[in-house]
Parts: sequence; C-alpha cells; structure tokens
Amino acid sequence: MADLADTHRAEASGPPLATRTPVRAADADRHTTVLRLQDAVAAGRLTPGEGSRRMATAFAATHLSDLGPLTADLPPPPIMNGGPPVWRVLAMMTVEHVQSFLRGTHPARVVLALVLAVLLAVAAGVVTADLFDGGAAAGAGGFGHH
Repeated sequence: MADLADTHRAEASGPPLATRTPVRAADADRHTTVLRLQDAVAAGRLTPGEGSRRMATAFAATHLSDLGPLTADLPPPPIMNGGPPVWRVLAMMTVEHVQSFLRGTHPARVVLALVLAVLLAVAAGVVTADLFDGGAAAGAGGFGHH
C-alpha cells in the first residue's frame, strides 16, 4: 500500500525542474519587464546604455526564464495605484532619442532643430492660450467663455 502512495506522489509532482519545458513569454510579460527597466534607468540604477541593452534582450526574449535575469538585480517594483504613466520615463526616453538623433549631425542642423522646436512650442502655447482664454480679445467664444 505504501508503494502505491509513493508512486502517486512522484507522478503528481511532475518531472524534475531540469526536464520541464520552459514557459513561453507573452507580449505583456516582455512589456512589464521593459517598464521596470525604464524605471531603473530613470532612477539612475542602470545607465542608459545598459538599460537599452537589457530592453533589447527583453523584447527578443522567448521564454519567461529569459526575462527574470534582466531585472534580478533591481529592487521589486512599487505597488502601482493605477495612476497616470510615469512621465519621467517618457521624458528621459525623449531626451535619449533626441541625443541619438543629434549625434554626428552638422551644427547648422542642430540650430535649425532648436529653432523649429521653439517655434512649435510658441505655436502650441498660443493655440492653448487662445482655447482656454476664450479668445476674449477677439470676442470669440472658447473654453473660458460663459
């Protein structure tokens, strides 16, 4: 009777860990890992280069076991309350993108890009001010018009 119980326990526990088939990672698993890596870069725990390499590895990961080592040396993620996205990460990624775009470019292009950025910011400010001011100077209605 004892032999039957031992056989049942051995079958229920499954094969040893070394012979189990790895579990495939889903897009959501890769995305979660990349978000943790972006937070680590923004917090200064990883350099932008190291973060980029790890993120590339995460996007290319096939199995869940490939994702674990990418964040193993990072603190656990904070408990999220479902609030807005982490804006500092978006800002940091934008700065990195602009820096990589400007590397090796002619100084005249850099000046042109800065002038265009300032003009775009001014235009956005004018449009936004006009919408919320209600176009009071022109007598037009807007969000501020009662």
